[in-house]
Amino acid sequence: MLAAGLIAGGCAVIPTVLTGCGGPERESADVVIIGGGNAGLAAAVAAAEKGADVVVLDKGSGIGLNMHSDRGLFASSSGPDGRPTPGDSVDRHFADTVRSAGDAEIELPLVRAMIEAAPDTLRWLAAMGMNFEPEPIYSSSLWTRCWQPVHTGYVETLYREAKRRGVRILFGQRFESLTLSEGRVTGVTVRDAEEKQIIWSARRGVVLAAGGFAANLELVAKYAPELRGLATDNQPGARGDALLAAMAAGADVIGLGNIQCVPRPPGRIQTQGYLHLDAARFIYVDSTGKRFVNEDSPRDRLLEAFMRDAKPPVFEVGDNATVLSSQMDIQKDLWKGIEDGTVFKGGSPADLARKIGVPPAALEETIESYNREVADPSSASSASSGALKLMPLRDPPFWAVHVEMHVHETLGGLHIRADGAVYRRGGEGEVIPGLWAAGAIIGGLHGKCRLGGNGLASAVTVGRIAGASAAEARP
Repeated sequence: MLAAGLIAGGCAVIPTVLTGCGGPERESADVVIIGGGNAGLAAAVAAAEKGADVVVLDKGSGIGLNMHSDRGLFASSSGPDGRPTPGDSVDRHFADTVRSAGDAEIELPLVRAMIEAAPDTLRWLAAMGMNFEPEPIYSSSLWTRCWQPVHTGYVETLYREAKRRGVRILFGQRFESLTLSEGRVTGVTVRDAEEKQIIWSARRGVVLAAGGFAANLELVAKYAPELRGLATDNQPGARGDALLAAMAAGADVIGLGNIQCVPRPPGRIQTQGYLHLDAARFIYVDSTGKRFVNEDSPRDRLLEAFMRDAKPPVFEVGDNATVLSSQMDIQKDLWKGIEDGTVFKGGSPADLARKIGVPPAALEETIESYNREVADPSSASSASSGALKLMPLRDPPFWAVHVEMHVHETLGGLHIRADGAVYRRGGEGEVIPGLWAAGAIIGGLHGKCRLGGNGLASAVTVGRIAGASAAEARP
């Protein structure tokens, strides 16, 4: 056995443990991508478009998602057909993203590059066959700019396009470390499902798109101790292994304590059976039957309200129009939630209140008061933060979903340049040659609070940028 940093018998030095001089297999590609989610597949397609020989290495048994659906929202200042989002612009989207980030450190050139490239990336997806709803919606986005897919999803679309372009996608490949030569990343080491070590040489570069660490609750508690005790809704593989390996190789990081939380039904983290996708069509109530926060508040404010102001249990409450306005897969999950005991339905507000255990008179008054304020926006309304045209709740049956805050996504991670290149720690603006990153493994984009729709927009857009940059690099 050879430990990292040792030389014996003429074997090459790599930053991992080897099984012996003749042990590891050796493979090569122009661009090696770690992670087969949205960011990794976008990087793969973009690199293949540049003529690169590309391999994607994923530790899962098949293409999986770091999300509950492959049809989440994509924030863009223009639509998939190129039409400007009404009242929006690149400058406004940029300003809203910076405002949502709060006082956390962000990489402004990176934010600007993502926002400027998002509209073209949305059209890029549409050209591959993705379909989107004809109009955008509002979802914690400070403007109505979130485009929702229909019938097709991001990973489905990108995977199909990657395979069409000859990208090799290999599963059961557990990332171990980066290989370096004279300060340059030259490849990666992985182990396959049979524990065989494989050293991949990257002729042009490596793109890390292996996700963040939201499923590593010990690491979450280290960087954000106030979140200790919360469950996670992230996929189990989001352990931060690639992030930690990059840090060990000298990569700089930014904002590791910035972690996003969202409401989810307890015990049903992979469901879409909730009502909050469109903030104009539901309310939050707690055990008193009363509201405790504006539903269109930024996500950091929602977390604060759940943790400080709400008296559990908390429910999302909507009417039948709320449900019928949702996509069919969401409606199906809501019906499944009734069977699972996290979703409830009543013929009237009082009937619903009895089923969820809150005072009927209080819930009736809450909904009536909300509807009055919606009907008269000039009143001294507390129903909205002011950025959204709200819809009344009056169409029976009425629905409720029991929700709790979950650790959703890490917003800090590798510190990257606008082209996806990873900065070297202490390098005063110097990047690590041969290394790019995208997706939830990076930081500097979202600050303390990710704007609604920016998660998918940034994953796919920055993945596309990083993949193209890696493909254009030369040793």
